[in-house]
Amino acid sequence: MVTVGPRDLCYQRASGAWKVQAVGSERPGKPICAVGHGVAALCCATNEDRSWVFQGYSVTGPSVYELVRAPGFARLPLIVEDFVKDAGAGFSASEPDAVHVVLDRHLVTGQNAGSTVPAVQNLLFLCGSRK
Repeated sequence: MVTVGPRDLCYQRASGAWKVQAVGSERPGKPICAVGHGVAALCCATNEDRSWVFQGYSVTGPSVYELVRAPGFARLPLIVEDFVKDAGAGFSASEPDAVHVVLDRHLVTGQNAGSTVPAVQNLLFLCGSRK
């Protein structure tokens, strides 16, 4: 069994390739959903010019305040909040451990595990509205 954690998600080239295709395909806007540390997987989706595919989007993910409380914070290779802002997107977060979901176009992101259910509900809504 292979375990993938937040450290690995931001460097997965293969993972980035399908995200680039989903955003820039002939049928752009295929729904994508990422929650908590899973949002780091979006960071590897770059265009040929190395710009971020989600530049200009509004996104959420683990806030710095949530991350600081966790063991291993100093060893994280990527802070999603910093990456998103540096890459030209908007980042918002609620209080630590609060439910917070952001829907922008076809991208649904959730701040933490507590945001999973509403994030998936938004994803299902998007999928249903595309028929």
